Amino acid sequence: MTQPPVYAQTLIEMLTPPARRDNILGDLLEEYRETQVPRHGARAADRWFVRQALGFLWSAAAIPGLLVGSVITARTLIDAASPVADTAGRAWITTVAVMLIFLFTGFGLGLSKRRFGGVIVTALAATATGTVVAYAGTFGAMMVAAAFLHPGAATWMALREGLDVPAPVIAMIGMVLASVGALFGRAFPEWHAAIPF
Repeated sequence: MTQPPVYAQTLIEMLTPPARRDNILGDLLEEYRETQVPRHGARAADRWFVRQALGFLWSAAAIPGLLVGSVITARTLIDAASPVADTAGRAWITTVAVMLIFLFTGFGLGLSKRRFGGVIVTALAATATGTVVAYAGTFGAMMVAAAFLHPGAATWMALREGLDVPAPVIAMIGMVLASVGALFGRAFPEWHAAIPF
């Protein structure tokens, strides 16, 4: 019997709620074997299954990733629009905001999915998404500034710093904090019915 890639099945298992996990995976495997393989062949069916798995990952990581990227981009724009000599306060606020995003993401995943592997993968995907959003926001701001504002050197340097997103550091901190959040989520399973995510 033809099997989809094991890593895609594992990813789906990590990112689906326990009560629905078997049904979701069973439905996808049925679609894979009975429709995708006969119609398109094993390789195309494998690609279809991987896309389904990546869809689950995107569903888990998109919102925290967009939030992380937005926080970093907003900080860059604020630094460029209103430069100050000491940015420690702004850096602290940015850091705490990103940390809370990962902590609450982990909490929600721990509460609903109950799998630590999914939390780690989601934190990595959210970091990648956030980095892309931050780069896009910074480049967009630089293009607008170049086209309309003709900023001075200080503004360019502040915008340029937006390209120094420390993705590996964010990923490590994000994985740790998401895992801590997941521990809390798993510790209070009775909250699952009360919290709508």
